Order: sequence, then C-alpha cells, then structure tokens
Amino acid sequence: MNRAAMFKYDILVAKNPETGHALIATHGLNTNHLTTVLGRKEPGRWFEILGWVVNGGLRNRGIEPTALSTEELVEIVKRFPPQILAKK
Repeated sequence: MNRAAMFKYDILVAKNPETGHALIATHGLNTNHLTTVLGRKEPGRWFEILGWVVNGGLRNRGIEPTALSTEELVEIVKRFPPQILAKK
C-alpha cells in the first residue's frame, strides 16, 4: 500500500492485484458494522484490526482473497461507512 495515500484520505480501499486480498484502512474510525457486513458476505475472510478491515495479511495468513471487486468494496463502504468512535 502506498503510505502517502493513507495520509491523504480518511478511508482507503485497496486491493492487491496479485493476490486479490484487500483492506479498508481508516484513521481509527469504528469499523464494527462494516466488518459485520463483509463477514456476512464472505464468512471467515474479513477481520478488524485497529480501525482497519482486512482480508488476509500478516496476522491472518491462509485467508482466501475476497471475491468482491474494488468497486463493490467502495459501494459497501458508502452504504456502511465507518463512524467516529464515541468518546467516553
């Protein structure tokens, strides 16, 4: 992933063209609902790690790549956008 892009956008959807794995990166937003929606579409393929929703990665090796296109992922993010965490 291009680290400069992560700092330019609040939400970044990226898909590895070689492996088909994807991630949705945020700056610490609440991604619980988004993770649930993706998990229902593709059980066992999506995990939440510190405000990111990931499909595979160093902690989740052996996970099947998503069958969703980048465009489909963007549409899902638009329908179920990550939210600002409530302050306690």
